[in-house]
Amino acid sequence: MKIENIPSTYAEFAQFNSNYEQQQFIYADSNRRVGESTVNLFLSWFPAVVRPLLKPVVQGMFDDRAIAAFGFTHPHSLTRNLIAQSLKIRGFLSKIMLPRNNPDFYTDSKLRSYPHGYNIQDLGPTKMLKTLNKSGEE
Repeated sequence: MKIENIPSTYAEFAQFNSNYEQQQFIYADSNRRVGESTVNLFLSWFPAVVRPLLKPVVQGMFDDRAIAAFGFTHPHSLTRNLIAQSLKIRGFLSKIMLPRNNPDFYTDSKLRSYPHGYNIQDLGPTKMLKTLNKSGEE
């Protein structure tokens, strides 16, 4: 990937990441569209009737820099508190529940969009699809 100047310690990397976000996470209309698409993807997992109630919760899961870059309204402190407490409760319940006997990976689940599976070369908008030869090269 030719990534250069990667910090060697966690603390240095955390500072590098913070500096990058401070410089690069700025509002743009394109960011707003990406943010709205991301929120809508999460909301699509729930029944339509509850989506308006969940939208501020989903937006509240983003950190302050991402919220500013997406142009979202800053979530109410009660919303943030609800999110934090819900995650703590989920973590507690996960600890006391019996462990799974079999792994349950998302990638092993049937996808609603592709209930019979898919071939990677068949995915994407028609205009952007390219024919791949047997080796997978263009």
